[in-house]
Amino acid sequence: HICWAYCINVDESLIENSSDGGEPAGTAGIPILNVLRKNQIVNGALYVIRHFGGVKLGKRGLINAYKKGADLAVDHAKLEDWSGMKIVHLKCPLDFYGKLSNLLDKYKGKVLNDNSGGALCWKVEMPAYCVDLFCEQVDLFTKGQATWSFKSAGI
Repeated sequence: HICWAYCINVDESLIENSSDGGEPAGTAGIPILNVLRKNQIVNGALYVIRHFGGVKLGKRGLINAYKKGADLAVDHAKLEDWSGMKIVHLKCPLDFYGKLSNLLDKYKGKVLNDNSGGALCWKVEMPAYCVDLFCEQVDLFTKGQATWSFKSAGI
């Protein structure tokens, strides 16, 4: 039996799913999903494979076996911190190009699209936790001459 669960972030919404992989309903996928939840794992999937060895475990035994398998997998996994990304649309006078380029580096942002002509016009991606500080600094540097809007960058 190949049983699995996943949790992914899409547009700031958590999407979860699981499968019992042919085991009795609720005995495999949900216990695996609960391990992902308990460990706050986002944008990850977990598969647990059980080979039938001749001993019938019953529902409680299956739940415990899949939970233990999932726990062991997470305990031995190399997990990476995840931060949601946001897209910032930024417009301001072109005079601030250099200062804002440096500021963008400081806040781990990258320009996805530069439509600058007579004015600076960027589409920028950066970690969601940096957006407020970045926009405060932009406002300070430009003395209120900048406008911006932002949205989630999805997964």
